[in-house]
Amino acid sequence: MNNVVTSVVDNGLCIGCGMCAGICPKGRLEMQFNDRGEYNPVELKDSVPCPEKCSLCYQVCPAHGDTKNETDIGRELYGDVDGIQYRKETGYYLSSYLGYSNTNGHRKNGASGGMAVLMLALLGSLSGFLFFNFHPAKIFMGDCGSLFVGFVIASASVMCATKSATLVGLALPALALGIPIFDTLFSMIRRFLERRSIFAPDRGHFHHRLIKLGIKQHHAVIIIYVMTLFSAGLGMFMMATHNIGSLIIFLCLLLLLLLLFRVVGSIQLREAMSVLQDKYRMANQRKQEQTSFEETQLHFRNACTYNQWWSAICKAAEQMDFAWISLKTTDKDGTVRTEVWRTAGAPPGLSDVVIMTVPLRNHDKAGAMEFEIAISINGSYESTGHRAKLFGRLIDEHEVINKV
Repeated sequence: MNNVVTSVVDNGLCIGCGMCAGICPKGRLEMQFNDRGEYNPVELKDSVPCPEKCSLCYQVCPAHGDTKNETDIGRELYGDVDGIQYRKETGYYLSSYLGYSNTNGHRKNGASGGMAVLMLALLGSLSGFLFFNFHPAKIFMGDCGSLFVGFVIASASVMCATKSATLVGLALPALALGIPIFDTLFSMIRRFLERRSIFAPDRGHFHHRLIKLGIKQHHAVIIIYVMTLFSAGLGMFMMATHNIGSLIIFLCLLLLLLLLFRVVGSIQLREAMSVLQDKYRMANQRKQEQTSFEETQLHFRNACTYNQWWSAICKAAEQMDFAWISLKTTDKDGTVRTEVWRTAGAPPGLSDVVIMTVPLRNHDKAGAMEFEIAISINGSYESTGHRAKLFGRLIDEHEVINKV
């Protein structure tokens, strides 16, 4: 290891960036934690000796300050080589710089300089894409591109969390992606409350609500850019604080983002609570209707005669809160016979019931048979339709028993 790098480590000036280990052409250096928890370069045993006049490790050291650009480093390291060999060695240099492997097969641990280059490369590519994606857009990012960008950002945040405070390493990417994260979360909640698929499209996203407020489309995009830069920029203050201070900054920025969504109308607490209460009431009602249906099934299974079958029909009508039910039978000779069941107490008005006619087709009696049922609404047409569906299932599963 170069004497200058050794002096940097011994004097406590090493910041643990790993650039010296990443640039070493012979793979002599590896980043390791010492007994004091410091992340410093260590010279590997039985490694290839350093070439003469090689000073790359301390030239790229930020603590030393004598840095050179990539072309100068490549020329000093590899000398006068042809273009093909230069590009090949440059690719080797970049892979080594990013901290993936070295000539001895050792894996570099957390080269922060390599992570910075990777993030700058991602920033440059996305900036070029954004130029053509700005309204009116000429190109659009597909699923593969968005998933790849998300994977890189998530991986980078996890890798950075091993070299910095965990909260800072994970919170900064979360703040930078705060608007799309909250937008996706609130969209899923909104569709769940509306009893729709969480993958069903709608026009309730953050940018849709900005446009509904009268903001032009390109202005809405700029607002999102500014808020993202603002939250991520303020989140950088977490790097200057520790422990509770970082947590307070993170929580304040989250509240700021939530307030932004509240202003545009993505968060509606009263409406959400009302919908949740309706969902809870409907779920309990459906559970009671299902329980009544299962009890009625037992009566049908035990029916052996026509009277028992009709008694099971009346029991089902009572359990399902029907107002009345009638069974009209027309024989071949034209004789019409009608059997009627009515609920006890005062009958509901016609505006409070749904009347349906249900023909019977699964019987072997001579003549035609049909039901006329009146179902109490009870405040919900959905519940009325559900009870009608359960009654139809009973009729499908249990045929009419002939009179003896």
